[in-house]
Amino acid sequence: MSVPNRGVVYRSRGADGLVPTRDFVERVVSKDYGPDAGDFARAEAASSTAAFDPERDILLTAEREGRLVGVLLITRDAVDPGAARFNWLIVDGTERNGGIGRELLFRGIGMCREQRLIVLRARSFASSPAGPRLYWLYGFRVVNLIPVAVGEGTRESILFEKRLSPPADSPGT
Repeated sequence: MSVPNRGVVYRSRGADGLVPTRDFVERVVSKDYGPDAGDFARAEAASSTAAFDPERDILLTAEREGRLVGVLLITRDAVDPGAARFNWLIVDGTERNGGIGRELLFRGIGMCREQRLIVLRARSFASSPAGPRLYWLYGFRVVNLIPVAVGEGTRESILFEKRLSPPADSPGT
């Protein structure tokens, strides 16, 4: 029995990983959803990377033989200190259905627990081949559907939310 994930290295990255990650996101989104969506991803990636704070935000990558094959960017909510936003969960098309997205999401949720975050928010294009299903499987629930301007038209975006149980205080805290 083969292990689809074999040879994939998962890393938590700081600001050093932003440029290759941004390029990866733009390339994959453009390929999957067309050039207009690539332009949308480019603008969003620029905004996310400009606001990235390595002290509070999480950038996880999946790499195979030094090549980026998956990414998850989690940023703290600017208004709600107990919340985080899953901005990107993207896996290269040639690597999908091998567990990389599941592993990135699993690790990201675990890191949010460690940071004592309680509300996790995510979004995905409704037309995503795997995003909505993966969020649903990990306990995220749909809280809203919103149209997003992409090029000359709009795409439906699904907003998800997951509430984590507050961690029990350890004795003496």
